Amino acid sequence: MSQEIISEIQEYTILYTYNIVQKLKKWNDGKLKYFKFNNKVQVFNEDLILITQEFLQNDRQLQESNWGNEFKVGGVLITIDSMDSE
Repeated sequence: MSQEIISEIQEYTILYTYNIVQKLKKWNDGKLKYFKFNNKVQVFNEDLILITQEFLQNDRQLQESNWGNEFKVGGVLITIDSMDSE
């Protein structure tokens, strides 16, 4: 008998950039999916093509009080604009 594991998924509207160390950054629109079960984050471009994914140590960066702050996921720099779904 197998048990089905269900993870709550939160979706966010984000801005991301590959210009991590440059002063002048070119920001792109994208989406972020966060899987609460295993703290997995997936970053998508505006065409919903997967750019990068990573497991977070905690969800502190995703809390609303930190929206607008920049943090690194994989090889991209992210800033959260708003939550789409919970």
